[in-house]
Amino acid sequence: MAERPRFAVEGHEDEVYHERRRGPRGNEPEYFAFFDQSWTFNRTLRWVTTDDGALLCYEACGRLPLTGETRASDWFSEPANTIRHDGTAMVFEKRSARQRDAVVLPGMQVNLEQHPVLEIAVADATADWQVCVLVKGRSGPPLLASDWMRGPGSVRLDIADAWRRKGYTLRFAELHLAVGVWTAQAATQATLSMTAAFPGNTAVVPCLPVVRTRKTAAATGVPVAAVVVDATGALLSAGQVALTADCDGRAIRLEERDGLWTGRLAVSQPGDHTVAWRLAGKPDTCTTLPVRVSDGKFLAYDSARRSLVRNARALGPVTGSYVGTIPFRQVGDPEERLVQGQEAWDAWDRTTPAGEHWHYWEALTEAEIEQRLAYLAANGWDLLHLSQGWAVWEKLDAGGHLAPHGAEQLALLLRVAARHQLSLLMALSHYPYGTVAAPSSNAYTPVLRQYLEAGFRDEDWKDPSAPFTQLFHNYLAEFVTVFRDETALGATSTSGEGDHVALQGRVNDTMNFVTALDPNHVFLCEPIIRLTKLPHELSQGFEPRLKGSRVYWAGTDLYPETDLAIEYKMLQLGDYFMGEGSWPCPPLYAKFMGLEETWAGTPRYRIRVRDTFYIGLVHRSPIMLTWDELCTEDEHLILHQARELVDWSQPFEEPRIAIRVNSANLSDPERRRVLGQYENWFSARSLMARYLVEDSAAPAGTFVVDARLPYEDPELPAAFLADRPLRTSRGYRACWLRSADRHTLVAYIFNTANHALIESGNKHLAGRWHRTPEPVACRMELCSQPAGSSRTRLYDLTTRRGVRECLAAPGEVFDMAPTAHDFLIVVVPGPTA
Repeated sequence: MAERPRFAVEGHEDEVYHERRRGPRGNEPEYFAFFDQSWTFNRTLRWVTTDDGALLCYEACGRLPLTGETRASDWFSEPANTIRHDGTAMVFEKRSARQRDAVVLPGMQVNLEQHPVLEIAVADATADWQVCVLVKGRSGPPLLASDWMRGPGSVRLDIADAWRRKGYTLRFAELHLAVGVWTAQAATQATLSMTAAFPGNTAVVPCLPVVRTRKTAAATGVPVAAVVVDATGALLSAGQVALTADCDGRAIRLEERDGLWTGRLAVSQPGDHTVAWRLAGKPDTCTTLPVRVSDGKFLAYDSARRSLVRNARALGPVTGSYVGTIPFRQVGDPEERLVQGQEAWDAWDRTTPAGEHWHYWEALTEAEIEQRLAYLAANGWDLLHLSQGWAVWEKLDAGGHLAPHGAEQLALLLRVAARHQLSLLMALSHYPYGTVAAPSSNAYTPVLRQYLEAGFRDEDWKDPSAPFTQLFHNYLAEFVTVFRDETALGATSTSGEGDHVALQGRVNDTMNFVTALDPNHVFLCEPIIRLTKLPHELSQGFEPRLKGSRVYWAGTDLYPETDLAIEYKMLQLGDYFMGEGSWPCPPLYAKFMGLEETWAGTPRYRIRVRDTFYIGLVHRSPIMLTWDELCTEDEHLILHQARELVDWSQPFEEPRIAIRVNSANLSDPERRRVLGQYENWFSARSLMARYLVEDSAAPAGTFVVDARLPYEDPELPAAFLADRPLRTSRGYRACWLRSADRHTLVAYIFNTANHALIESGNKHLAGRWHRTPEPVACRMELCSQPAGSSRTRLYDLTTRRGVRECLAAPGEVFDMAPTAHDFLIVVVPGPTA
């Protein structure tokens, strides 16, 4: 039989990743509590919103019971085992046929200043047992664990001390609590009877982080609030304690009423500030509250310019990725560190202990967030994207309230993002809420038990008139209370990708409710999971102006660069953006699910990311996002540098070639191939085209072909070839964007000398066809450049470096020795540096 492990349970949420389905290992201790379970949120938490808009959350108890009939949350173990509660105790019976098993209380959010210590007393145990405390979202060894013990005994774990030593600064932790057992034989049954609780501790509990714009702070001050909770759970008033607060050395005048202490901070200087709270005679209760004053310059969307705008400046196409998980090497070791970039990934031997591991965003320390976001900003990123609520992901919705740990962690991430000029797109939920009895469609989010107790039904998510909506609105209102004035929050959505199944009712209701309270932020939606019809048909009835689609399926039947060009041309038909694409699929998750080897870290993945961004750039997609981008962080760098050279407020030239399309060009593979044939014909000649829906009128002077009919080689007049801004040699193709005055040109030139058909490797989201460049001679010639002073920059996208800068002139030629590299040409008005 196996030897007893060091820990009864370790963190394996990274293997689960986004999975909801219970696989063959789903009943094991590391997994069972996280699949298809309606967790119980800490029942002792209370929320208070002050009249001036500060949101408090505190535990209304002294001793916080975890077992027995009045327990604050619930435990889980595999179906063969039994759990019962009697009085203040819990009895766990191991009946599974495995040596190691556990009972787990998942997702316990606890204020470690009110309840810093976990106490567990085992009255009876017929097997070895151990207590493990894990940080939710952090893989590898537990944060804290007792020794293995036998028979009756007690354990006292100072979680707050371990939390601080790990580098965490938040007062609310989110923990998985596990009690594991070990038997010499797998078939041996075992019983463990125990009580578990957090003893109470006198603490000052400030409100959740506060953000105000500079203008609001100057006009009305910044509201702050706190309660003082003693070891019995009672709120203490001014007649019982003396509470003081100061910020940057300046005292804040406090008023107390019914145990609620409130004040206003007189600060309007943009930046991060800290309020210190102190109880007279109790120095160990000193605590702090982060306060941020933002500059008030929010992102907006300008439909006329098809661009996000900040401070009246059109930004042009911006890029980013979902950043929910980050790879770490040597987890649990003092040398544990992030893995960032291709070189670090290639150098990482994931076959040696501790192997491949990932941490979720909610489990990162401030130092880790700072390191990650600084790296992304240095590589030209603009956007971060987060979803939450799905499967084992962080839940911001605590059953109709804003979860305190999530609020603190999100506020921390946004403070760091602001320092690095990054903006976050935040989904307020994910796929539809549902019960564990819902159909096994793998497309719902199990709700918290509090929602079930309030009468939630599976059909409520798509019915805004259901009583559930009032609870959901309360969560949204609390989210807005905390983050309404945060400029690092770029935009919100109802469910992100889940919008396409949330449908119009829920999406529109959420948008209308949120924007009525928060006029500062863009509210977008993502109604298109895949372009199987024209965008306006798939997004009909969705009220948010800016709507997202996905390009995961590029390369399924056509070359990926061809598919991407088709997708982006379709998105040009309205206010649409590229919401997701190019998922690398973590190898750890692929192994857990028994999938084929993924394309993570491979050259073909990098090239797909590059094509996605640069083809989107010249098609002016307002937003371009990948999903959990890995290794290719530096593919954003040149795009960002080039984009900053261009005036995106100017009018841009519409292509003089148009292709008539209808929905059959997307739903019928044969009709889509016709689009591909036209795209290949025009791009081989460095020509750009656009789409016309059905029989829409074409501007005078437009050459029109009809993709609703069988393909025919275009009989293009020579004047159209003469009018193109550049041409390339055989083995290269180009797509480009030109300003209306023709003094600005952005051209993506990419090597098409070879393609590979790869049927393995997570093909359902990697496609089958891949662009695999081979060295060929590359000649790029500028044509039809108008007279005037302009400068040209040539970038090598493969090395991510500038190659040449010169005055632009018609006939300018860039001759490259045989190469497999891709290039970007940017021509803008003005002399060279």
